[in-house]
Amino acid sequence: MATTVEQVLRQIETLTDEERRRVRDALDKLVAAEPQPTPAQRRMLEAGLIRNVADPRKRAAFFRNHRPIKLEGEIISERILAERR
Repeated sequence: MATTVEQVLRQIETLTDEERRRVRDALDKLVAAEPQPTPAQRRMLEAGLIRNVADPRKRAAFFRNHRPIKLEGEIISERILAERR
């Protein structure tokens, strides 16, 4: 049984030159959209300190969608400052 990638490759072979160009352009856009590791991240990957680099877009989406919870009472940072005085 052929994998999905093998099936796609066989289908690409049947395309016209114009259709292949469109497929190539679409793939180039996908690759360009992938975040690239920074030089520091690349060195850590090579040294084996980390196994992968998280997609910063997912982290940004988390923070965009984050809603802080409402708490009642004194703000803890204000209390700490008051106790130090």
